[in-house]
Amino acid sequence: MLIACEDGRVVELGVSGGRVDFTGLDLHRAVLEQGCFDGGRGAGVSFRNVVALGASFDGADLEGSVLSGALFDVGTVWPDGFDPVAAGAVKVGESRSRFYSESVPRPELFG
Repeated sequence: MLIACEDGRVVELGVSGGRVDFTGLDLHRAVLEQGCFDGGRGAGVSFRNVVALGASFDGADLEGSVLSGALFDVGTVWPDGFDPVAAGAVKVGESRSRFYSESVPRPELFG
């Protein structure tokens, strides 16, 4: 697991291998781009305003999680039957993961 913090808050978090327990974490405004949370336990997590472009939550438990303002794209994988829009997430147009993976400065997504 890779966690980067700025001013006391998580800004980037990456997991490989899945099945991590992130139950109850406050990941507000974290960059979870292309992270793998497959099969993880994430009940009650605050994903408010996260950037989840290309992230995978396949098989994860997201019960009670807050996704208001979270950004996702066509490359983001959700658990079967999970409706991210109903949970408050916002789908952005095309997949932007390729753009963000290039060595260019990231635009400020949140003011």
